[in-house]
Amino acid sequence: HLGAEVRWMAVTCLKNGVDRYWRPGAPNCIDEDEKAFVRTTLLQCLEEPVPQVLKQLAVLVARIARMDCPARWSELLPALSEGVHSPNPLLQKCSLWTLKDVVKCLAARRLAPDRKVFSEITTSLFAFVLRLWSRHLQESGSLAGSPAQGSESLEMARVCLKILKVMVVHGFPRFNMIIEALDFIKELITQIPNMLELRHRLLC
Repeated sequence: HLGAEVRWMAVTCLKNGVDRYWRPGAPNCIDEDEKAFVRTTLLQCLEEPVPQVLKQLAVLVARIARMDCPARWSELLPALSEGVHSPNPLLQKCSLWTLKDVVKCLAARRLAPDRKVFSEITTSLFAFVLRLWSRHLQESGSLAGSPAQGSESLEMARVCLKILKVMVVHGFPRFNMIIEALDFIKELITQIPNMLELRHRLLC
């Protein structure tokens, strides 16, 4: 296995080159066979244990997804969905981090077919991510005496919250008609004081 520094450098270089060389017709653009290889390989890297590498990897996947998903990268969303539902903690964590950046990029696309795709993503994943958010939030409170574990759970709750925020704003045509979305808003308002207090205790 390559060392963390080498993985970080490789992911960062590829991430920085996507905007310049990935689009068809760009000068010195990456050919389609190489793109297919990169996309396949990235789906095999969703168990990255080093946070700094994981964050760069998630941004890289999102940048490619912005241009290729789902038309040329139909495997991405099913793979992330499977990872988010996985009992493997590392795979679930990496999939959530990646999903956070992917949904942010996909939500920015405003054409009708793209909005339909994002609505389907929201419908399939919102309820499960909501349960994960609640679970990690509860775990962070129960682990407040253990700063390392409490911070990890709070961080995962934050990632889930960012995904839910984008889905509520962009994934539901009328979120005020969706019971799960309304339950999330109510629960969020209730939990805000607890989250702020917990964050203060963990940082002290």
